[in-house]
Amino acid sequence: MMRWIGIMVCVLVLAACQSKKSDRPSIYEGRINVGMDESIGAIIHAETDGYRMHYPRASFDNYVMPENTAVKLLLEDSMDVICITRTLNEEEMKVLEKREITYKPAPMALDAVVLVMNREAQRTGISLAELRQLFTSGDSPVKLVFDSGNSSNLNQVLGRLGITDFSRKNVVAAGGNQKVFDWVQKDRNAIGFVGYNLISEKSSEVTRELKNSVKILNVSGDGAGVLPSKTTILDQTYPFHRTIYLHTLGTAWGVENGFIRFACSKPGQLIAEKMGLVPYYAIPKEFVLSKESLD
Repeated sequence: MMRWIGIMVCVLVLAACQSKKSDRPSIYEGRINVGMDESIGAIIHAETDGYRMHYPRASFDNYVMPENTAVKLLLEDSMDVICITRTLNEEEMKVLEKREITYKPAPMALDAVVLVMNREAQRTGISLAELRQLFTSGDSPVKLVFDSGNSSNLNQVLGRLGITDFSRKNVVAAGGNQKVFDWVQKDRNAIGFVGYNLISEKSSEVTRELKNSVKILNVSGDGAGVLPSKTTILDQTYPFHRTIYLHTLGTAWGVENGFIRFACSKPGQLIAEKMGLVPYYAIPKEFVLSKESLD
């Protein structure tokens, strides 16, 4: 009898230890909420899929939302990770300071806002000065079409142009990335604004179809017009270049920090590169040429 009691005690102790161990945060398993702006949704979905391939017991609930909403939910502890195209502003940082939270954004890749038009439109480019005029004038026949009224695309363009207030008559919220493309294909006077990552993946048939369905405009400042490309985004000659950031307030070494490390390390950077973006952390590709004989 005493023998069986001893065995049962050992089993219970072992079960308790395993239960305690499973409650610890782990990069290998767990479920987290991820909030992302729609304009960069394609790259973030690719990154979370890549993480799951490495760690099958990890899972993600991905939510698409305007970036300001994503930040709000992060500060309310309703999102474990958010993926947006900016760092936190001064007002948002004050919230963290009051909570005594150390914050460090994680830049992941370089992206851009791309201007697209109907393929039959005669325009091939636009200047920053003309864009400012379109945003502030209320009587233009040209419609400026964004995915939503509070998207990172709109915020990025307004910030680059130095505009704090604009005419709502010319600006349209289409209700999603695909709807921006649909609008432009029907309206020759419309200019759509989409994320570069939506049209940059050469191996994707869907991406190629989107890119071929529209005309991409060059954008000029003081000089000649510049088209968005990996080169012009990297050297920042394309005016609407931007950085994709990952944010978390979590300090434990769980899936949230494991995912951020993955996206910013070589596997995640290769995913960004495959999708046609510029990895934030350069992936060295070294070739050694020598005239000396191998014998």
